[in-house]
Amino acid sequence: CRIVQSPRCPYCQEQDETLAHFTTICPRFREARTAGHNRVRAKLTSLLAKCLDTHWQLFEETPMRSTGLELQTVSAACMVEAGRLPPGDHCDFVCVGNLQ
Repeated sequence: CRIVQSPRCPYCQEQDETLAHFTTICPRFREARTAGHNRVRAKLTSLLAKCLDTHWQLFEETPMRSTGLELQTVSAACMVEAGRLPPGDHCDFVCVGNLQ
């Protein structure tokens, strides 16, 4: 057990380190959260496809990598100007190019 000097997140220093911050907000783990989400989605889709009766139809979103589109880094100011507020109190750049 060790005493920390600050309640701030050691990875981003933007907010207090809480379980909610670590699992849903911290920008350091954005790509990991998205990759984990995508793995769970793929597994659930696979299981549903095997279990659904034939009169059910399963619809799924097209993955970005299959569209040929490329995502670019966008500043938080640009997002605010477009009416799309960045998550939390982030003033950094939102990088979505490495998401899988």
